Amino acid sequence: MSIETSARWHAHWLKIARVYADRSKDPSTKVGCIAVRDRAQIAAGYNGLPRGVVDHPDRYADRDTKLAMTVHSEGNLVADAARRGVSLDGATVYITHPPCSHCAGLLIQAGVAKILHPPVEREFLARWDQKVQRQMYLETGVLCMEISEEIASS
Repeated sequence: MSIETSARWHAHWLKIARVYADRSKDPSTKVGCIAVRDRAQIAAGYNGLPRGVVDHPDRYADRDTKLAMTVHSEGNLVADAARRGVSLDGATVYITHPPCSHCAGLLIQAGVAKILHPPVEREFLARWDQKVQRQMYLETGVLCMEISEEIASS
């Protein structure tokens, strides 16, 4: 596969991850992700309250409640794969933001091989330091990288 073809696929999958992010009802941070293997989507997720839990705007307005009840997009992706009976072993995950340390560990445990995301805003990095995640990726051989702005905004 040529670099140009590969870049188009990366742009395609990031666009789909953004579509999932738009489904989030969180007014401050919308995160979406998809898992891909052999150019086929195998699972998806976005941040939100668990299935069956009342998804009321007041719960998102109260930060403590929101943080206590929200399942991150990566957790929802792993749950989606489990519900479908699909292994994430060797998959590539395209995500709108880099994972927190808990979610990075979850993706590593699920066997994800690569995590690709667009450039990150400073404000996001101020809330979600990436040092612990980088160390886990280094120790496990999981590739996590930022995709260039040209690809990310396609």
